[in-house]
Amino acid sequence: MLSPMRVRQSRRLGILRRAERWARFVSSGAKEFVLLEGQGW
Repeated sequence: MLSPMRVRQSRRLGILRRAERWARFVSSGAKEFVLLEGQGW
């Protein structure tokens, strides 16, 4: 059985991983997004 501490830790790791993926996606897609915004999308 998993201890609450470990569960909480793994959940936090998942959130961090998701945030990291989002940051990478934003940094790579920011230019394209800005271009789309400039075109009135």
